Amino acid sequence: MNNDSLSRAVQKYTAVIVTGGSSGIGRGLIAAISKLNPSAKICNISRSEPQFNLPDGVLTHIAGDLSQASAVADVGTKVINWLKLNGGAGEVLLVNNSGVGAYGFSQDIELDKQLAVIDLNVRAVVQLTGIVLPQLLERGGTVMTISSTASFQPTPVLSVYGATKSFVFNWSLALGNDLKGTKVNTIVICPGPTDTGFFEAAGFTGKPPGVVKTEQVIDTCLEAIAKQKKHDICGFMNKLMCFFSQHLPRTFLTNEAGKLMRKIRHPDRK
Repeated sequence: MNNDSLSRAVQKYTAVIVTGGSSGIGRGLIAAISKLNPSAKICNISRSEPQFNLPDGVLTHIAGDLSQASAVADVGTKVINWLKLNGGAGEVLLVNNSGVGAYGFSQDIELDKQLAVIDLNVRAVVQLTGIVLPQLLERGGTVMTISSTASFQPTPVLSVYGATKSFVFNWSLALGNDLKGTKVNTIVICPGPTDTGFFEAAGFTGKPPGVVKTEQVIDTCLEAIAKQKKHDICGFMNKLMCFFSQHLPRTFLTNEAGKLMRKIRHPDRK
């Protein structure tokens, strides 16, 4: 789609909330939206403050560790206050982007680390959305959640991460159905492996084949908004893979995924 079409699609949002906007997909979305809709007020939620060359008053940073329930509640209160101060009218875009993974055999990963993945990838998403939802219902808007192609099949040695992404994928679709007849739309985006630093943070020494640039994921997100899609998968090959994964025996699929994930972690090993 051309920039004019994308710009018209995001002009309706007077307030944009992004989690994890200090890097990767979240940062890219903030940059793209601020360019397409310079009048939008943007709120980033992350532990570290992003650095942007934006006019004063456009971007607000709320610091918080979303893996902690008490922190999400505190952040949520600040977000509601921010919404009331910034454009009491006009639609709201909430982007649930923050996420983390923990690579390794389940029996080798500390339980607290696995639970932290669930807390950030699942509980924080549901909790923050629930806090902001009354404002969305009043003003209208969109809840966009970043899932993953990992949501379409089991992901051995990245098991908790894949399961959390499956949760938010199905949760977003169900939430959208619950919200039929309201002024709120939901979108879930499933990127494949993306060049964001995720793999290094999760403990990988290699990257999977077909890694895409962050810009491609941003384009998918914006087009999904413009076309009012309920869900989208980034990239033709990823769409093809996800289609076939739904028609293969689950045990076979799990075994093949396990082989691939081990190879990605240690590409030098045969």
